[in-house]
Order: sequence, then structure tokens, then C-alpha cells
Amino acid sequence: MPPPKPHVPELVHRHGKPVEDIYEWDWSWPPGCATLRHVFPPDGYPLDYVPHAAKLAVELTRNRARMALEGARDIGPPRIPTSPEDLRTGFYQVIEDLAAGAPKTRPATMADYVRYFALTPQPTLVERQSKDPASADRYFAWQRVAGANPMSLRRIASLPDDFAVTEAHWQRAVGEGSLAAALATGHAYLVDYTMLHGAPATRYLGRQKYVCGARGLFVALGAELLPVAIQLEPGGGVVTPKDGVTWAMARYCLQVADANVHETMEHIGATHMVMEAVGIAGRRQLGDEHPLRKLLDPHIAGTFAVNDSAKHFLIAPGGIVDRVFAARIDVAVSLVRAAIDRFVLQDCAPAREIRARGMDGAELAFPYGEDVVEVYGAIERFVTSYVRIFYLDDAAVVVDDELRAWVAEVGSPIGGALRGIRPVETVAGLVEWMTNIIHIGSAQHAAVNFPQFPYFGWGANVAGACWGPPPALDGSATEADLASLMPPWDCLTLQADTVYLLSGIYYRPLGTYAHMGDPRVAPRVVAFRKDLAAVDAAIAARDAARLLPYPYLRPSLIPSSINI
Repeated sequence: MPPPKPHVPELVHRHGKPVEDIYEWDWSWPPGCATLRHVFPPDGYPLDYVPHAAKLAVELTRNRARMALEGARDIGPPRIPTSPEDLRTGFYQVIEDLAAGAPKTRPATMADYVRYFALTPQPTLVERQSKDPASADRYFAWQRVAGANPMSLRRIASLPDDFAVTEAHWQRAVGEGSLAAALATGHAYLVDYTMLHGAPATRYLGRQKYVCGARGLFVALGAELLPVAIQLEPGGGVVTPKDGVTWAMARYCLQVADANVHETMEHIGATHMVMEAVGIAGRRQLGDEHPLRKLLDPHIAGTFAVNDSAKHFLIAPGGIVDRVFAARIDVAVSLVRAAIDRFVLQDCAPAREIRARGMDGAELAFPYGEDVVEVYGAIERFVTSYVRIFYLDDAAVVVDDELRAWVAEVGSPIGGALRGIRPVETVAGLVEWMTNIIHIGSAQHAAVNFPQFPYFGWGANVAGACWGPPPALDGSATEADLASLMPPWDCLTLQADTVYLLSGIYYRPLGTYAHMGDPRVAPRVVAFRKDLAAVDAAIAARDAARLLPYPYLRPSLIPSSINI
């Protein structure tokens, strides 16, 4: 049966159209993902957003000119956005223009990838690892706990049956203790990307791209995580940090696998697509003056517009993801849907998710976990104070027909199509519902979005694809084989320019609310901002002692919504 029709009088018509015609579901692309069929101007890019995008476009254009790459073609001045309509039709146009003129050759040496940072700020990773190449393993491991994807690492008590790491491997890699002891005492950790094994990969300029279904074993020595072993395919051989160039190639292959999972599942699927589903259902079912609508709207502002740009250009066939990443675009969007299928909105509180991965209570330094729990706590305290203004007891929640219809449509297979949605029937359940929504649209998106440029901007650290085959495990790998894994200039600049744009707009920080209506809300907002400022200061203090900076969950750097 169709999803329930909007039943609130003020929702019947807006802008001369029935609300169901304005907020109309579309599941065509990515297949099975709930998106908005048409984005009408009120939900498009706001006028004051345009200068932010234009500034970054100018910076990218100047950076490219300063790079002076051999073999680059002059394609004329790139198009800089000057209006919301420019962004609607060509959000990524400047990136496409610049890529069209970039050389299709690879840099002469791996060190040449640093040339990308001609005017754009050089990430701390680039500076430190370039000065001390022997530290590469430390920074590789750091990206599991504080990189663009801190969501894949989990603590293990046993190895997968087909991941044959032995005590000899352990001693070769670690040189102290034992694998058995590390597993028994909770010091062993795993990332597992075997879901990518056998994934069809694309070709570019006649060259095959590759992605591996890799696994990585890590150990916590005190508070620091270090790599122990990598396997590039299920049941395959094991490589350790003592294996020279073969290890460096395996490490890069795992980075590529992580990037493919990060972009499709943790970033697009578990934040962008989730918030689109929640937001469309909210617009359809909550009246304009409903207190939950007032709370929701700031946290979906800009989401429909940026997602529309993404589905038509970024993750479209032939788009940026299709060219930069290894997995064929139909495989990539299948991973997006897979992320949604495993996502349960009411179970996504960070403390719960971290506990499910065994990442709680360890002495291991885990910047994402340390910071996200504090930010979530501040959001939860604000939401509790807000909700209790309007819902004095559980009975008030039960009789709210608009809330019931919203929750039902988020979970409807012909609505938001999110799995595992449960009725919201208590004040505590409503606080959890709203807190989790705000968390996903603000802090969680910040955690998987803003570290992209510091890590994905450097081709020697990671790319969307391996551009040569993974290493043979016979010890014959050479530096030339390692270099062959890395991207040509046009795909590297397409990748780096994209993440520079995506990591560069901090529009409307968390805690920004206007026109909330009820005067009782204002003091709660003031208290929320003070709470966020205290969390910000605490994170800044911790960050000073970290291996690399991790500012991405400082509330002052978290937008209220997914607007980039």
C-alpha cells in the first residue's frame, strides 16, 4: 500500500503544488536508495552558499596554474560558479574543466605527487612522512583510528580461518610478545575489505584498474596501533612490514580498498543517503510549525541540493567516482545500498557502534571514538531539553500522529527504505531518534567528510584505484612496480580537487538555529552552544598531543547539516 498521505492542513499545498508532488520519492539512482525526484528552488543552494564554492573554485584554478605540469593543455579559464543555478547544474564543473587539461601521464617519481600542493595547503601527513619515510607504517595505522574512515577497525579475539597469520609472521613483524597473547588480551585489531574480492573494475585509457579484497591485522602496543600483516585476497599469502617493496605495495592496495569502502558505504551511504531519506519523509509528514520539524530543518538544510548534484555528476555513470575509483559504478552504488541495508538509525549512537566493534575500554588511542562520544553527548543533552518542552510524558509521544507517520515513512520500502525502523513511543525513544538524526547529519558526516583532503589529496598515500596489478608475493617487487599502482596526473588531480572542494566548505556550524518559534527554546540553544564550546576546547587540548592533528570533530568545524 502507498505511504500515508500528508494530513496536516498547512501541508496540503505549497508553492501551488501538493506537498507530495514537491517532496516526491525517487529510487532510480542510486538503485533502491530513496532520493528526491526534483529539488525545487527553496531547497536548492542558498545564495550565501555560492561565495564559499566560488572561493574554492578560484583556489583550485590558481593551484593548477602554479603546478605547471609537463604536458598540461590550456583549456581556457574554468567556469567559476556565480549563482545557485550554476551550482545546481555544475557543482563539479571547475573540477571537470581542470581535469580535462591535466596530463594523462604519471609523475616521474612518487615524490613528485607533492607537486600537487603548489598553493593548496600541504597536509601535515605529507610534510611529516616526506621528512621521515620510515614513519610510513605509523601513519598508515593512524588512518584506521583517525583518518577518513575510522569505522572499519575492530578488535578481534581470533583470526578469520582463511587469514593464515602465524607466530613466525608475528615475530617477524612485531618482535615481541605473541600473536596468541595479543588475541587473548584484546590487543589485536582487524580491518576486512574482503567484500571487494572479485569486484569488477573499470579501465581508463586502455589501462586496467584494480581493487583488492584485502585484510589488515594490527596490534596495539600501549596506546599506539601498528600494522602486523596484510592479505590481499581471501585465503591468499601474508605480507608483513619486513617484506620491503612488497609490503609497501600491499599497504597501498589496502589503502585503496579502504577508500572504496569509505566513499561508497561510510560516506555516501551511511550519511548522505540516510539523511535524504529522513529529510524527505520529515518534509512530507511534519507540519511547518511542528516542533520536530523546527528542530529537523536546520539539520537537513542543503542536503537535498548537494545530494542531487552528487547523484547526477559525482556518482553518475561516467562521473568522477566512476573514473577515479576502481569498482565499476554499478558495483559502487551497490555498496551504497549495502551500507543502507546494514544501517539501523535507532542503533547508531556512537558509543553503541564503538562497543559493537570492541573499540571501547581499550588503552589504544582512538581520536574518532574519544571525540565523537563527547559531541554526541552535547547533542543529546540539547535534544533532551528541547523535547521535554513539548512532550511532558510518553503519552504525548504516542498521540502525535505526525511523528508516527514520519517514522513509518522513513522505514517504508516505498518511502525512505531504511531497515530496522522501530516505532517511537516514549520520550526517551524520541530523544534517541532526534539525537541520532542530528548526529548523522552533523558530526558523523564531518568525521567521514573533512579528513578526505588531508589523506586523499596525496596520491602517494592513497588513490581511488590501483593502476597496476597487486604484487606477486615472491619478493620480486621493485620500486617501479610500486609506482605503477599510483594514478596518472589527470585522475590524481580529479581526485584531489574533488576532495579539496568537499573538505573546504564549513557552512552554518552546529548549534546554528533561527526562527525556532517558541521562546522557551532560546535559552536551550544558548546552553547548547556553551556545551559545544566546552567540548571544542577539550578536543583542542587533546589534539595537541596526538600523532597527527584530528580537528574534524571540533564542534566549531562541524556544519549543522550535510551541505557539502
